Amino acid sequence: PWPVEITILSIGLLVFAGHFLTGFFERTKVPDVLVLMLAGIVIGPVFGIVTPADFGKVGPVFTTLALVVILFEGGIHLNMKDLKRSARDTLVISLATFALTVLLVMYIAEFLLPIDPFTALLIGTILGGTSSAVVVPLIRILRVSDRASTILLLESALTDVLAVVLSLGLIRGLQSGQGISAGVMLGDVSASFLVAALIGGGGAFIWSAILPKIRQIPNTVFTTIAYVLILFGLTEIWGYSGAIAALSFGIGVANFPNIPQRIQGKFITFRLAGFSDVERTFFAEAVFLVPFTWAHDSAPFTALSKPVAESKIALFSSSGHFVAGHDPDPFGFKDMSDEEAAGRTIEFARTPPVLCQIPVDTPSGELRVRHPGYDVNAARQDPNCVFPLQRLRELAEEKVIGELADPSYSFMGITSQIHLQKKSIPEWIPLLKENEVDAVLLVPVCPDCHMSVGHVSRGFE
Repeated sequence: PWPVEITILSIGLLVFAGHFLTGFFERTKVPDVLVLMLAGIVIGPVFGIVTPADFGKVGPVFTTLALVVILFEGGIHLNMKDLKRSARDTLVISLATFALTVLLVMYIAEFLLPIDPFTALLIGTILGGTSSAVVVPLIRILRVSDRASTILLLESALTDVLAVVLSLGLIRGLQSGQGISAGVMLGDVSASFLVAALIGGGGAFIWSAILPKIRQIPNTVFTTIAYVLILFGLTEIWGYSGAIAALSFGIGVANFPNIPQRIQGKFITFRLAGFSDVERTFFAEAVFLVPFTWAHDSAPFTALSKPVAESKIALFSSSGHFVAGHDPDPFGFKDMSDEEAAGRTIEFARTPPVLCQIPVDTPSGELRVRHPGYDVNAARQDPNCVFPLQRLRELAEEKVIGELADPSYSFMGITSQIHLQKKSIPEWIPLLKENEVDAVLLVPVCPDCHMSVGHVSRGFE
């Protein structure tokens, strides 16, 4: 075994390697996971610098922990409507790609290696799955659409189960000499998938029920992840797919609270709770830390070309303000209440942002606000706490700033980050250029808003 200091040094170098490879991926589109896998092959089987024994029992623990956290966090962003739309496509893609991969690998193995067809088929089933440990990080980095992300996530989890169960079935047949029972293997696949989903869903129901009481205990933000690990371990011990259980748990806790209260009331006397924005942010950060990947490896910086007193300043806030009579009517709902907005937080997080243009001479009494990510009561009493339009007008009158750009802008910071970066920000930049804006005052509000405004800042600079 390696000395402890060498192990610690290696972990530190691995973190920096993760940052470097993320930047390498953004510039070359070569997945960092692929580079790490090739590096592992080179220092392992090729040159023998590192062997599995060097990691002892810790290596598999870390890789499994990463997979559990990634699948769970991915599940909390899956909406049941998306799952219904994607179910058929996922099943077709999963079965088709798995079958084609198995047959192709079987043919190549039988052609290149001195083995019988049965053993070649076993190699095909082992290599037929698209590993969740590889697919999930790539989905996050590539920032594919919500529908494609849902299909790929479920497809990777399903083919993992197919690969494991079918391979074990073939091995049992090879050892017993009694051949293959297609019916038995199909039953094993169905049982592994369905039972694991039931375990994860049942665990999610229990956790949603007791989550409000758990929150009353100090410093319990890690308990959810601990609970997921327990579910994963028990499911694996019972002989089913822990990965499916972790994914199902995330989906369940995210969607159970969205069941209408009138339906919940027919079966239970308590209210099912979901994750708060703070908890979602924590889980997202945990996922970022586990595979050592980040959204960006650098940040542009544009120096102000003239003094602030001579500059034209634009106000850009994520507060969710709009002018009375110009309600953006999210999802087609007119006069959406704060309660209705809070109940649709996940939907807001999956939809493109709506940019509201607010003339700089708009009286404070004509401003309206809607946002599910923070308590808007203070913003209604004094909009300047999150949308400081009046304060900027005063600074312009006092010549502290050269000029206040007209109009000012506001959007809801809980929004689709993919759409924000790829479409919205490029569409917003010409508005500022046409108005000859020199600088922008960006105002984030809720935790998700800080991430959104960070992307806006990067795009503008």
